Amino acid sequence: MQDKKKKGGGGFCKFLLMILFSHFGLCLMVVLYCVLGGLIFEHLEKNNEIQICYDTMDEYLPMENKTVNKIVDVLTSYEGISDRTFMAAEVETIIRTYRTNSMEIGYDGTDCGAFGQDGGPPYQWEWAGAMYFSVTVVTTIGRKILE
Repeated sequence: MQDKKKKGGGGFCKFLLMILFSHFGLCLMVVLYCVLGGLIFEHLEKNNEIQICYDTMDEYLPMENKTVNKIVDVLTSYEGISDRTFMAAEVETIIRTYRTNSMEIGYDGTDCGAFGQDGGPPYQWEWAGAMYFSVTVVTTIGRKILE
C-alpha cells in the first residue's frame, strides 16, 4: 500500500512539473522571439535607414544646385534694371518651389556617412525600439480572434 501512495504522489509532482516547465518553456520561447526579433529588426532597419538617407540626399543635392543656378541666372538677368519687383517675384517663386520640393523629398541635411559615429546622426532604430516593435507583434497575434 505504501508503494501505491508514493507512486500516486510522484505522478502528481510529475504532472505539476510538466505543466510548469511547458509554460516556462513557452514563456522562454516568447522572450527569445522578442529578443531575436529585436536584433534582426534593428539590423534590417539600420541598413534601410542608411539607404534612405543616401537616396534622399542624391535627390536633394542636384535640386539644390539647380535652384542656386536659377537664382543666379535671375539676378544676372536683372543686373542693370533699377525696378527689381519682377526680379523679387521670380526669386520668391524659385524659393517657394525649392521649399515645396525639399519638404516632399524629406532630406534634413544629415551626413549619411556618419551614422553611428561620434558626432554623427543617431540611428532612429536602436535595439530597444526594435524589441518594442517585436513585442508589439507578439501582443497583436490573435487579436482579431478575440474581437
